[in-house]
Amino acid sequence: MEKDSSDSENEGTPITIPMPGLIVDLLVKVGDKVKTGDNIAVMEAMKMEIDLPSPVAGVVKTLHFSKGDNVARGDVLAIISK
Repeated sequence: MEKDSSDSENEGTPITIPMPGLIVDLLVKVGDKVKTGDNIAVMEAMKMEIDLPSPVAGVVKTLHFSKGDNVARGDVLAIISK
């Protein structure tokens, strides 16, 4: 799945991927409420598992990747709306 550059990014806070890797687990689904610091997903990069936390509290508006997807640095994993 590719990064979505639609208008949805203007309607919430994007969670971006910090480095190339593989999504090994998604901990939320669209519509879930999250708090600041709640983990959204776990990725594997350089043989390490990395938690991807939400920088804001809100509702998961979109998820752009699935478990098992390869991701690149800067890809938008999810949008969190308030």
